[in-house]
Amino acid sequence: MKKVLLLGVALLLIANVASAQLPPQGYFGLFYDVERTDWCYEGTGMVTFYFFALPSEAGLACVELMVVPPAGFFIFGEVYNADVLSPVMGSLPAGLAACFGNCYYEWVQVLSATLMIGDVLPHELAIEAFPGSAWPKTLDCLIPANELETLPYTNLYTNTVPCPGIANTESTWGAIKNMYE
Repeated sequence: MKKVLLLGVALLLIANVASAQLPPQGYFGLFYDVERTDWCYEGTGMVTFYFFALPSEAGLACVELMVVPPAGFFIFGEVYNADVLSPVMGSLPAGLAACFGNCYYEWVQVLSATLMIGDVLPHELAIEAFPGSAWPKTLDCLIPANELETLPYTNLYTNTVPCPGIANTESTWGAIKNMYE
């Protein structure tokens, strides 16, 4: 009886994971916390931020984007996820291209870095296209891999009151709910 109960619980867990669907298009997010709940900061000085990627339904193998800080702001001290392969091409402010050793099918932290905030004026650090690309993108896990436009989920904001909400693009309610699983 105990084995049957354990088998039933295992099947429920597998069914729950299988039912979680990724969005058809991936997202990039910049956050001030690893829980992905804060993208606004008030004040000046140095603060850590985190770059996350949510893959499309075909998974995530590589990322390619750029984040240009405003004048007087600096991004430095990038620390990559241990699964990011070497070499990494560039950096966030110059244009970053990086690939993982594994394929991801859920939010994954790509890197953390330090942001030096230079003034108390409102600013936005926006996710932009890698130099020479038409848009920020990911490579999926299919063979051959596809380059997919990847939308900004959140940008970073400094001294912006009120804090802007999550970027909104046309999507289904199911896709939005799945971003939080």
